[in-house]
Amino acid sequence: MECAAKPVVTPNDSDATLGKMIRAMADAPAKWSFALGETDDVAAMARLIWNRRFPRHGTDDESEPISVPMERAEPAVHVAVMLCQFFVSGAVRRADS
Repeated sequence: MECAAKPVVTPNDSDATLGKMIRAMADAPAKWSFALGETDDVAAMARLIWNRRFPRHGTDDESEPISVPMERAEPAVHVAVMLCQFFVSGAVRRADS
């Protein structure tokens, strides 16, 4: 998700995280356009994944495996894939482009 969105949302921030990108879109939604609606719609979808109660980073520590129930993991993957496609395809783009 971050790799797909960074070139569009925060291209000059080498430390861009999903949280930073969500804030950037929320703070200045007019900087981007979204083919299906408003930038706020994209930020809201990204928040579904970014939600801090949802473990989205893996771990190599086998003593503390991350366990996410399938009913939460599967829709999160679908939303992430959809958002990645929006950014890569140009459905979300900088308004000045």
